[in-house]
Amino acid sequence: MTDEILELILQVVVIILPVLLTWIFARFGITKEEYQKWQWATERAFEFVQAAKDKFPENSGVQKLAWATEQLKNALIKMGYHLTDEETEALVRAAYQAMKMETIKN
Repeated sequence: MTDEILELILQVVVIILPVLLTWIFARFGITKEEYQKWQWATERAFEFVQAAKDKFPENSGVQKLAWATEQLKNALIKMGYHLTDEETEALVRAAYQAMKMETIKN
């Protein structure tokens, strides 16, 4: 009985979730292009945080943050994406925090 209910709930979520996300994105003016831009920038932020960690093991976290932020900013400019310095740094900090949490889990 419980498995049947969980299966039904899962089917409902699979049907409703895409519609709900589309509505939320449209409500806040988030286009597919905007979403892809943030996804691309987030992936690059993770790459630059990892690169800073590997490339500069002796440097302080502040120096690594500055380097990763600068690299991300340059990559964004090359792609024609325009984020503020605060948004760029926030992406790098979020990537660092996510990697830190993943390390703690493992």
